[in-house]
This record gives sequence, structure tokens and C-alpha cells, in this order.
Amino acid sequence: MLSEHHDVAAAATAFFSQAMTATAMPTKMAMDNSGANLAGLENSNVLLAPAGRPSLKLI
Repeated sequence: MLSEHHDVAAAATAFFSQAMTATAMPTKMAMDNSGANLAGLENSNVLLAPAGRPSLKLI
């Protein structure tokens, strides 16, 4: 159930983090124009930087 205060950017970040640990690390991603997806991608790049991982690119 979605709440009125659901944080879609946090949900997208959690999704990307889970997907990246379950599969090979992508270098590019294609997605729709959802602001939540872009925020999740940007947050994931922030999390990857300290580990020395390359940034994900949006195509």
C-alpha cells in the first residue's frame, strides 16, 4: 500500500541497489522519464563513488 508520504526516490534507490547486487554491474541504463528513476540513478552513483565503482550512465 502506498502512503501519502511515500518516498519514490528512496524506493528507486533501493531497487537499483538490490538489482546491482543480484546481477552484473551495468554501465548504462535506459529508462522512461520518471523523476524517481533519475533520482534513484543519481543516488546509486553517490553510493558507488566511495567504492571506486564507475558511475552509471543514462542512455
